Amino acid sequence: QLTTDSTRINVTFHETHTAIFIIALEESAMSMSKKMGHTVCVVDDDQVHLESMSFMLRRMGFSRVDAFSNAEEAWEYLLDNSPTLIVSDWNMDPITGLDLLKLVRAHAGLKSTPFLLVTANNSEDYWKTAINAGVTEFMFKPLNLRDFQTSVLMALSLENAEQLKALPQSSKSKG
Repeated sequence: QLTTDSTRINVTFHETHTAIFIIALEESAMSMSKKMGHTVCVVDDDQVHLESMSFMLRRMGFSRVDAFSNAEEAWEYLLDNSPTLIVSDWNMDPITGLDLLKLVRAHAGLKSTPFLLVTANNSEDYWKTAINAGVTEFMFKPLNLRDFQTSVLMALSLENAEQLKALPQSSKSKG
């Protein structure tokens, strides 16, 4: 086990560097979410899953979780708001989570928002389709707090890495 001030992880990785990266990832993303008051948009047509994901996000320290039971309501919300993260179930009617992802990626103001897509379907085709549509992170149900937290933090960290890459070379710190 590796222990830091705020994180304890059971290491199942073969390389210490990977474990250290995950610890740093968790600490930086969690402190960032608490300091900056991030907002998360959560979408799921199953009320139990919607409440469960909302609870886990609040427990992780997100100050505001806006929950929607369908993609239409979420899309209307997204047109007027810019959450830090979008978490959506895939299988919803009539607009799926994949459809919502495509709308988000096509919208100039939202296209870089991290998007976590969740599904009970563990087909490789789903995974490939989500990646091709621009998903930031992909997760299979059923969810547990540890895996969900890791996926959320990865999505936020990947977005931060993309923003750093987009900075002009002179703005990047040299180390």
